[in-house]
Amino acid sequence: MKNTKLHFTVDYNKYKELKDERIGSKFDFDEKSLIQFMVRLPYYIPIQDETVLNIYGSENYICTFLFKSINLEKPLFSVANKDDSLFADKKYTLVESIYITNKVLDNDEKVMNEIFDKLIETLNDIILSIIIKTKNTKIYRVNVQMLEPCSLYRIINLKSGEESESGLFLLNHNVEIEEELITLQEIPEILSLYKNVIENKVNLFITSEEIMMRTLRYRDDGFNKECIILAQLSVESFIRTLYREFLLNEGNDEITIEKEMNDVPFMSIVKKEMSKRIGGKWNIKGYGDVGNWYRDTYLKRNRVIHGGFEPSLEEGELAVQRAIQIRSYIINLLKNKSKQYPDIVRYFIYK
Repeated sequence: MKNTKLHFTVDYNKYKELKDERIGSKFDFDEKSLIQFMVRLPYYIPIQDETVLNIYGSENYICTFLFKSINLEKPLFSVANKDDSLFADKKYTLVESIYITNKVLDNDEKVMNEIFDKLIETLNDIILSIIIKTKNTKIYRVNVQMLEPCSLYRIINLKSGEESESGLFLLNHNVEIEEELITLQEIPEILSLYKNVIENKVNLFITSEEIMMRTLRYRDDGFNKECIILAQLSVESFIRTLYREFLLNEGNDEITIEKEMNDVPFMSIVKKEMSKRIGGKWNIKGYGDVGNWYRDTYLKRNRVIHGGFEPSLEEGELAVQRAIQIRSYIINLLKNKSKQYPDIVRYFIYK
């Protein structure tokens, strides 16, 4: 790519200035290559422009981060004619993320992915330190799903001082695509759903459904911890609501139902109460829909909340998948009992 010098602040001369500070220290090693990525965060960190933070690794590498701010246009209000809309600048933080190593680098995709992951991991530790110090609630740890689809990169040979590679590095596939339009034939169905279900609040399972939609948004935006927590919350809301409906269907009064709902732990409902009414396999140690949900959603949620677990993108996606699967499993079991529970099964006519 031409004119990378216009975009990166840390060139070979700036690198030499930073290296002079390390000469004679335990972090002074035979540095052969430098790779840098331009990363725009989805928010602004109020830190002075061109602040440089060096993080020294134990394996002959250094992570260097240079922070600067940029302004991008954001609409204040919008109308059908874009030219009549009003725009204002919104500030973001741009992080020049640099990895210095004793190895000779080229544009090997696997190596570049490993280096980028290491840089993001280290940057997140810095961001967490800033959060704890400043109590700033507008910033958060990031992953590749939250970033722009591509990052400008450059590799410099530190023996010659020359740029050896540069280009765009693909981070994700979050590009705007044309979505399928809601058809005119679907409009009456939407209005019917609104009139018969939403407006009259006749379907208590809508809450669980809404939580699942929020879960999917968090998943797509890369908030892995939040999507795991909400995935489990959606399942818990669904199962508890179903248990309440069972109790109501069995002729219990509201006082008895409320006492039962307060006294019976959630996992007792799962392990003991569901199979009595709709059958199925509810072994949480097994490898069916219930066991998979328990392992990949329920226990992962507990680790996030109680153990400070940082799930990966894959773990977040799997937790959501398992939550969806157990909901589908329960609904199918219910439909097999439609003669016994017609008043409950009717809630799922929109499934």
